[in-house]
Order: sequence, then structure tokens, then C-alpha cells
Amino acid sequence: MYCYSDDDDEFQAAMKEINSHDPIVRQIILNYWHMNEAEKDQFWNFLKHLAPNVKGENE
Repeated sequence: MYCYSDDDDEFQAAMKEINSHDPIVRQIILNYWHMNEAEKDQFWNFLKHLAPNVKGENE
């Protein structure tokens, strides 16, 4: 069973902001959910290449 968290509020606020200001980013986020695992890995590797000095939570 899913438990609602404060992160959900933050995510929803971010999505609302993106939806109203950047339709390209919104479409990228929506398309992400249709990608297979290899495509998702490739996508994240590309984003990491664009921001090499930023560390994620899992790094």
C-alpha cells in the first residue's frame, strides 16, 4: 500500500510549475514513463553528462 509523503507535495508543486511554464520539459517527463530500462539508463547518463559536478542521492 502506498503512503503519501511530503515529497509527493513537492513533486506535485514542481509538476504544476513545469506544466504552466515549460511544455517541452513536461512532455519529456511524461515520455520518461514509457521508456524501457535501457532507455532510462541512457537518459540519466545524458543528464549526468550535462551536470557532471552535481551528485545525486545515490552517489
